Amino acid sequence: MNVIFRSALGVMLAASLAACLGAPATEVSAEDRVAERAVARWEALIAGDWQGAYAMLTPGYRATTPFERWRGQFGGAVAWKSVSVQGIICAEHDVCRATLLLDYEVSIPRPGIQKWPGRRPVEETWLLLDGEWWFHPER
Repeated sequence: MNVIFRSALGVMLAASLAACLGAPATEVSAEDRVAERAVARWEALIAGDWQGAYAMLTPGYRATTPFERWRGQFGGAVAWKSVSVQGIICAEHDVCRATLLLDYEVSIPRPGIQKWPGRRPVEETWLLLDGEWWFHPER
């Protein structure tokens, strides 16, 4: 009887393991995916990865705004330091608003004052297009 019990237990464990392995992965929420993409975009900007940040702009924006023109919007007086997510609100299926907190330093060309630290909230719009979330800059 002990052998039969062990065999049955082994079959049940194998079936359970197979069910777990075949189970679909849990879906990531829109809010979590937008938070991930928004932070990744800002981390690219902080690191000076302009191509990486540009690649997260909506395909329509990239089609109408060449990289050089977009890159020309950024000067050198502000150095972004870090970013954190304050909140993501997805009121619609394909539109989310991200509120981020951005830490930065401004270089001031005056004697005695080298850098001025700052922090401010940044609001962004993210659009779901063809299964991916894209940053939509407000013009």
